[in-house]
Amino acid sequence: MNLRAVALSLTLAACGCGRSTPPAIFLGQVTLSAPRGAALGNSAERGVELALKDLGPALSDSLGRRALVVRQLEVHDLDSLEGSAARLASVNRVAALLGGDTLEQALRLEKARVPVLAPIGERPAAPSDLLFTTGLASATQARVLAEFLAEKAPKAGVLVVDSRRGDAEALAAAFRTAWSTAWTQRHHQLPAPEWKLINVPSDGDILEKWATNLVNGVPAAVVFAGATSELERVGAAWGERAPLLALLNLEQEWPRLRPGPAVHFATLAAVGDSETQLETFVAKYRDAYHSLPDLAAILAYDNLRLAAEALSKASSDFPGKLREALRQIKEFPGLTGPLSFTSQQHLQRPVFVARLDAGRGLPVVVRRYDP
Repeated sequence: MNLRAVALSLTLAACGCGRSTPPAIFLGQVTLSAPRGAALGNSAERGVELALKDLGPALSDSLGRRALVVRQLEVHDLDSLEGSAARLASVNRVAALLGGDTLEQALRLEKARVPVLAPIGERPAAPSDLLFTTGLASATQARVLAEFLAEKAPKAGVLVVDSRRGDAEALAAAFRTAWSTAWTQRHHQLPAPEWKLINVPSDGDILEKWATNLVNGVPAAVVFAGATSELERVGAAWGERAPLLALLNLEQEWPRLRPGPAVHFATLAAVGDSETQLETFVAKYRDAYHSLPDLAAILAYDNLRLAAEALSKASSDFPGKLREALRQIKEFPGLTGPLSFTSQQHLQRPVFVARLDAGRGLPVVVRRYDP
């Protein structure tokens, strides 16, 4: 287990009054060091560091002259994740936790009985009073892509499902329902055109031939519910003959696709919208770390700032008033637009349909959808 602390230093005017420095306020950030988790964790830690730097010493005034310190932990498995969160709450007395890249991780963190800001979109079936989710819900992703395609591809097309992924079929079903609603609202006709449902072949050796045969049918559009790696192979087989192509992204990260057909997908952040602060953040991140940020860094940056906003309103009653202070956050100026927590403790925020820009290495806004 690796531990380090990132502190927001106090800048206090010399007053000669002999007052002692008030105790710091602690937050915890816990990430997994598994191959996928390590990459996300590193980005998320950097997002938090930039947020602390941008908040600056002025934050200490709103916290009663107290420093804000984030203890960052990297652990190796779910049991360590849960145990580390418990120790951060009981020993370090953290006011809240940042992290939880999956619902299972977030629920493990919540057992520490302090508020958890998790960059995920799904909520547990049972009520969860300390979990605040800030990511993209699958239902929202499906709805936004359906609304976009109801305008761009009114004849519908082919819905490709990778049934080897347990959540792919549910996401595809959500898309079909959202499509029917969006198409009816736009065209004022019933019934809505049906998307032809096709499964990705289980034999990977015939994938390219299958993809070629599929595109020879000249569908108006193809929506792919599956892994980005499979989509890359399908797109390569299509080449310039690719139809309008959209991704129902199971990972809900930015897809890392090689040059090829333009792929549209729903995301919480993309460059090219003059109403957002994202371009400025990208420049700061690149200057600080000599690389481009990903979605994990952006979510972590905003989650830290949301936590700081709630801390400034909660006085010293943690975690009691902190949960209510988080619930009351409305129209907070996030990197990509106004952020507001619902009564279900999920963050309402703008969602973008975007495509990757090979030249910039970042997704570019095609259409913005406000909540």
